[in-house]
Amino acid sequence: MRDRYHLVYVLDERGIIRSVVPEKAMLELYFNESKRERPLSELFVS
Repeated sequence: MRDRYHLVYVLDERGIIRSVVPEKAMLELYFNESKRERPLSELFVS
């Protein structure tokens, strides 16, 4: 059985899609990130 992951849509305050991030990438970055108090959207939107 192969691994399956979701896509996470990062929206701005108006509901516009700013980024699409694979769940695996989001989890890996979040758990390796030392600044966990930051909103997830800041990790993926430049």
